[in-house]
Amino acid sequence: MQVVIPPEGERPRPLLQAQEDEQGVPVLTGLERLRSLANEKKGSPE
Repeated sequence: MQVVIPPEGERPRPLLQAQEDEQGVPVLTGLERLRSLANEKKGSPE
């Protein structure tokens, strides 16, 4: 899978995520989605 390195330098994003952003989805939405995924992996209650 190809990934796009975000300018924030936080995490690589799947290419599909980057395409969604280009189609008009706010980048913040993508970052929030990544945080949610990270929290799930960590088992965080947030």
